[in-house]
Amino acid sequence: DTSFRLAAGDIDNTNMLIEGPTGVAPKGDYDAAFDFPQQAAIGLAYTPGARLTLSADVKWIAYSDTLTNFYVSGPTGVYNLKPGWQDVMVYAVGVAYQASPTFKLLAGYNYSDSPVQADHVFANLVFPAIVRQHYTLGAHKDLGKNWNLGGAIQYSPRESLTGSGDFNGADSGITLDNRIASIGMNVGYHRLLTHRSFACPKWLERTLAILGACCLEESLTVWAA
Repeated sequence: DTSFRLAAGDIDNTNMLIEGPTGVAPKGDYDAAFDFPQQAAIGLAYTPGARLTLSADVKWIAYSDTLTNFYVSGPTGVYNLKPGWQDVMVYAVGVAYQASPTFKLLAGYNYSDSPVQADHVFANLVFPAIVRQHYTLGAHKDLGKNWNLGGAIQYSPRESLTGSGDFNGADSGITLDNRIASIGMNVGYHRLLTHRSFACPKWLERTLAILGACCLEESLTVWAA
């Protein structure tokens, strides 16, 4: 479950295109529930040498069980945004290379159809999950007995989807356009501030805290509580 604050008009049901109270929703606190979809996967890994591992898997994700409907409750009632997501198949391949006893390189690629179809574009302005391909590069470095540092770069090429029959049976004329590029590291807020799973000099602790704050990953007090 999640809670968030919306401004007046962030939900506009003047034309009754979604289930719920008619008119413009007021400013206030709103709640929504996210259910994790059912999944099934099969995969394999092959190690042709001591340092190299190749892997592949196929995964089915049942989004239709959890995102056919999406309920948001607020001061005036409950809205159903009806994103209408479809089930998808995800095909993935990966490679890992142990460059040294303490350093590993990783790369991966996956492809899936979009769970959002053209007849649900208008209902997915806040859920524009239309990218089909994901490329990733990463590395993992052991820095001592108790902790390690990892990082990854992800890129998804631009995809576009134009609504067709998605506005009360008519074409909305809206085009979703999405591309993803991200860089991440897996040390800092979580392992250092939450679990205290390693110790480090004060200058490094402060540097990691600043980098985490720059990523807008909540405040230090939330993670350290």
